[in-house]
Amino acid sequence: ATQKKRRAQLHDAGNDEGAEDDASAPKAGSENGVQAGAKKVARGSAGGADRNSAAMDVAVNVEETSEATAEAAAKMVAAKTKIIIEEYVRACNSYHSNLDERRVAVEKAEERSLRTLVELHGCAMAEAERLLAPAKEQIGQQHARELADRRTYALEAHSREVLGNRRFDKRGEKSTLKVLMEHGGCTEPHAQQLLEEANIKVTAALADKKAAAQKAMLMRPREPGTVWVVETQPYCRGAGRTSSTIIGTFLTEAEATARAEAYWVNDAYMVDCFGMISCNTAPYSASACVGAGEGVMTVSVLAVDVMQLQTNMLKKALQLRGAATNGTREELRSRLNGLLQLPSTDEVKAMRTVLQETPERSLQLKTLRDVASLPATKEMLTATRIGVAVGKLRAHADNEISSLAADIVQAWRMRLCVEKEKDLELYGNTP
Repeated sequence: ATQKKRRAQLHDAGNDEGAEDDASAPKAGSENGVQAGAKKVARGSAGGADRNSAAMDVAVNVEETSEATAEAAAKMVAAKTKIIIEEYVRACNSYHSNLDERRVAVEKAEERSLRTLVELHGCAMAEAERLLAPAKEQIGQQHARELADRRTYALEAHSREVLGNRRFDKRGEKSTLKVLMEHGGCTEPHAQQLLEEANIKVTAALADKKAAAQKAMLMRPREPGTVWVVETQPYCRGAGRTSSTIIGTFLTEAEATARAEAYWVNDAYMVDCFGMISCNTAPYSASACVGAGEGVMTVSVLAVDVMQLQTNMLKKALQLRGAATNGTREELRSRLNGLLQLPSTDEVKAMRTVLQETPERSLQLKTLRDVASLPATKEMLTATRIGVAVGKLRAHADNEISSLAADIVQAWRMRLCVEKEKDLELYGNTP
């Protein structure tokens, strides 16, 4: 109010001064007043333009500052959101001893992250779930891959153990089922199905392995004057010593191997840490902890010299070959040595199997050479039918095999003709 009053007084004073000037010099005053008014109007116009420009600059600055503040705030919210999601992923990927513990940890991390996102964005729970959905999907896919890898590893470990030991172990299967359910995320029916599928593949692999072992046994000759035996060598922890024992003699290495493999199921007590030692290049040998860790048992297939056998084993070996078991130990050894010069019926049948089923040229030639050294008799040919297999090889595509087979058949015919002539001379032409 004071300022308005002061401006009014100055205005009145200006008017009075202008009136006096007009009275003294009307023409000059008129011109001067016009010029002064024009200048005043010009100054007022310039001042208004400056004020409008300044106001516009202030408005622009305020708007730019507001946009910068909003952008910084949005960046800060985005950074905090990223940190929340990274913490959620880190919590889900941390180590957990089992699946139940992992599931609880994931649920807690998800609940905590959703609550933090709602507070940060001031949004509804559905919007927070939408923000967390990509990370949640990533965690789900990663978890599924981890479970698949665990199942694959468990089944591969089971297969390696079975193939390495050449036998199925019920305790090992139970352990594999437990791993599949606790660490592989499988239900019990699903785990059993996976184990059955793995066992089918392992069974086929075992069959191939057994065929390779049988082939190796056929190619591995028995030393003269020896018999195949199964020997056990237990180590007693209490006594601190070993004592080997022969539990049986056998006609062939295959029979001895079958008995040695069955020992762990039928004769041993609480077998653990079973491990194969041998391979196809050597006879069977395996060891394991038995009797709840009381000792280590080793079971081996050996070709033992007749001179090392005791009386009871000599009698068993002679009994297997249909020979008499009476007499002293030296007589038994001499009798068994005489029988060992001739191959057993099972050994000849094994040769026949090789000739009929093995396409490998080198193995067929080796077997034919072994057959050529057999003392062919009518009884042996009738019992083993080895002559049928050799006769078919005369039409073999390989010249060496067909020629050797033809020579063997011709030699046998001559031998049998000589025997027939001797029988006629001794017994005459009997009906």
